[in-house]
Amino acid sequence: MASRECWDVFAVFISNHDKMVAIWCQKANDIVVWDYHVVLVVRPRLEPTLHQQDSGDNGSSDTNRNPESPESWIYDFDTRLPMPYRAAEYMMNSFPYAFQGKDVIDPRYVSLFRVVSIQDYLDHFASDRSHMIVRQTDAQLREEHEGEVADVLPGTIRYSSPPPLYPPLCGAKAREKGVGHNLMESFVSMRVAHAQDPLEGRKDPAVDSYGEVMDLYTFLGWVGVDTELRN
Repeated sequence: MASRECWDVFAVFISNHDKMVAIWCQKANDIVVWDYHVVLVVRPRLEPTLHQQDSGDNGSSDTNRNPESPESWIYDFDTRLPMPYRAAEYMMNSFPYAFQGKDVIDPRYVSLFRVVSIQDYLDHFASDRSHMIVRQTDAQLREEHEGEVADVLPGTIRYSSPPPLYPPLCGAKAREKGVGHNLMESFVSMRVAHAQDPLEGRKDPAVDSYGEVMDLYTFLGWVGVDTELRN
């Protein structure tokens, strides 16, 4: 029985410890500095052969991938590039400094990547959009509404940008745990659970996090970018 190709799907959160990452070729501008960004990665793998199944080898590691199998593809709804786009071309255009040397960019803007399996994302992700709410004082509201603060305070919610039209997302397992919002702590944060982080210290073990955090060059290898293309 020959191996046949199949695909794994991942939600990838792009940020860093300062929540300032530079990404090129975005619709809003040539270069946008995001607090965080999210893309979808479709990554090829090989289903195990009958021999691998009998031997207990699930064939999922990189060493079992066929070098001639299809490339990874990236979906970015904010890019000016084609969508989906081959991972190598997407990374070369969106993160050009990765191929020119990190010294061409201020290190504060270098990205880290939290790679989350699509099932974990669907099960555990929760966002009530509270991170988008702009907090305003009574004085600011009076200034904007010419002193008629009493007319605008009740139920007034102001967002930093227009929220999506669909309802807030909450996965089934997050709902079971009573979690209404874990976007920033469990997905955007680039801290590693139970590991000493020189910038942010030890992660609170009470906060669940999902997926694996990768630096730029580890992520390039993970999506199958040829090492000869990297600086």
